[in-house]
Amino acid sequence: MTTTNRNTRIYSDFDLDFKPHPLTGDLLMKYDAESIKRAIKQLVLLNAGEKPFHPEIAGSIREMLFEPMGRNTAIGIESRVEFLIKQFEPRADLESVVAEPDYLKNEYEVTIRFKIVNQLDPIEQRIFLQRVR
Repeated sequence: MTTTNRNTRIYSDFDLDFKPHPLTGDLLMKYDAESIKRAIKQLVLLNAGEKPFHPEIAGSIREMLFEPMGRNTAIGIESRVEFLIKQFEPRADLESVVAEPDYLKNEYEVTIRFKIVNQLDPIEQRIFLQRVR
């Protein structure tokens, strides 16, 4: 959802916790950077077939977590995350995606750096990916 107010764009989404506002009872909202960060995280964690009526929106990154851990798998994760954001998150102007394997914790730390469209300040988001059986 996009609202225009005095030539500034405010991006908003429902908070996926679906908690009501304590006074009004309305659903809480996430705005601007928090809204886009939440959307990117949802895109990254989305598997094929999980989005009704849109099977094309899926990174299927979880299946890559069962590949041998290393730089080659990290490069595959980076390219899939980059594709997802460029294709399905028009509010984010992607700068970089870096996936680093953490061999001790058996996880990948994915650092995504982007700017909100028409804004100058870069935003950095970290997502930790672990395989869960």
